[in-house]
Order: sequence, then C-alpha cells, then structure tokens
Amino acid sequence: MIRDLATFGSPVILFSGGEPLMHKGLSELARYAVDQGMRAVISTNGTLITRQNAAAFKEIGLSYVGVSLDGMKVTHDHFRGVEGAFDTAMKGIRTCRDLGIKVGVRFTINRHNVKDVPAIFDLLEKENISRCCFYHLVYSGRDQS
Repeated sequence: MIRDLATFGSPVILFSGGEPLMHKGLSELARYAVDQGMRAVISTNGTLITRQNAAAFKEIGLSYVGVSLDGMKVTHDHFRGVEGAFDTAMKGIRTCRDLGIKVGVRFTINRHNVKDVPAIFDLLEKENISRCCFYHLVYSGRDQS
C-alpha cells in the first residue's frame, strides 16, 4: 500500500492509531515510506517515545512527530485516566526536540479543556515547541462531550 501511495504521488503518510508506537514494524514501515520518497509523520500520545526509538526515527528521516495533549497536567491525566500521562508525553516531546526531530502538539478543543488553551500557548513557548495544531471535537459514536 505504501508503494502504491508513493506511485500515486502522495507526498506524506501519517502513521496514527490507536497508538502507532505499539506496532513492532513501525520503523520499517516509516523507513520504506521515506525510501519511496514520501514524508513520514507520526501522531502519537507520546508516552512510548524513548531515546532509542526517537534516534531510530531521526536516522530514518521521519519528518514530524505530533503528540496529542488534552490539556495541561490535571486535565490531560484526567482525560487519559492515567496519572503521569502528561509528564510522560512531555518527556517524549522533549526527547524528539532534543534529538532534532520536528515535534509539535495536537490539541482537540472541547468544553472540558478549553480553559487550558492559554496555558498550552505558554507551554509551547516555554518548551520551544514550534508547532501546535488545534482541532475542534467532532461528536460521533458514544462521545458525550
């Protein structure tokens, strides 16, 4: 499929999820996409980014890592249902940034986290994160937001 996308002229492939870092073959898929002339990018929750896999992504030529944040620490951890999820995601962001991988925040605005938007801008500046994509929540399925 990656070869077909490249043949059709698709300039980029986004590996997302679920959580793409759970896929054992992600590095090979990203490398193949880059070898086919595509930009490979990842959308992740950031918690599985290690120095080792980030270094591999850097070597492969991964173009960008987008890390989803649902707000600042209290809000994010509440959304994820995991205490420490925000800190672990931030560690992943810093790891990518420090290795020279373009990294940014992906933030879906809803009524439960809109109050965190100003603090997200402060975080971007403090952490020298050059990109943030804001999305609006599309209500579907069982979502009760």
